[in-house]
Amino acid sequence: MSNIVRKRGSSPNTRGMTREKGKLSFTLVELFICIALLSLVGGFSMVKAKDLLDYYLVEFEVKRFVRELNLSKRLATIAQGDVTLSIWMNGGGVCCLKTTDEPLILSSEFTKPRRFKHLHSVSLGGGDRVDRLSLSFSGSGWLPRNGPLLLQSKSGRRYAIHIPSSKPFFFPQKIS
Repeated sequence: MSNIVRKRGSSPNTRGMTREKGKLSFTLVELFICIALLSLVGGFSMVKAKDLLDYYLVEFEVKRFVRELNLSKRLATIAQGDVTLSIWMNGGGVCCLKTTDEPLILSSEFTKPRRFKHLHSVSLGGGDRVDRLSLSFSGSGWLPRNGPLLLQSKSGRRYAIHIPSSKPFFFPQKIS
């Protein structure tokens, strides 16, 4: 009986080696197919991720801009002096800088302009886009302006920052 088995097939050691070689070549093809599929799926997801990343970068910069407004109002209230927040367009982005005539020790807050590169334009009260805008906060924290401050991102999303007369802080609201 053992002669018949040997005549019909190869020895057990040889049969195992052939299967391993066949299995290795099949695994290599599987590996190339998996890499191709993963790169294809990854390419499609990167297109979706770019839109999502842009959305969150704009949201983050709007929050930073609101923080600058709130900080200006707080500094004017604490120092009992006038603080002016100057806003201007700079190379496709929005920049702002706080200035005061009070002798405050917070030099980095008043000498370093803040840049918001994902914000494209600023307007006040629903009007046209302005290149320069100054918001002055008095010692009581009052801001003599009417209407919302409108921000627009490079992708076209718009945000309104309501300027309250009685509330202590600003808050953004997404328009589109």
